[in-house]
Amino acid sequence: MGILPFNACYRKTFIRSTAKRIKKPVTWLSIIAVLLLNSAVFGVYSYLAEYLKSVTNLSGQLISFMLVLYGVANIIGNIIAGNYLRKMPLKL
Repeated sequence: MGILPFNACYRKTFIRSTAKRIKKPVTWLSIIAVLLLNSAVFGVYSYLAEYLKSVTNLSGQLISFMLVLYGVANIIGNIIAGNYLRKMPLKL
């Protein structure tokens, strides 16, 4: 593994641009939205397994399969939403 040379000019530019972005309200709104959405996904994983076990009396294998389907649906939804937002970003 090699060591990259230190570039002070790039570091100053990077810090300035990061500081400008972190001051924007849309940045904080995006961070909060991601935290809330990820919390919701993990909450669903936690409660869905117990719900499927106690209410529907599904087997452990079928519950695992249902959770995998939920995860795959989340991944597909993220890909679709990412492509949509890349093509038509929200202008703030």
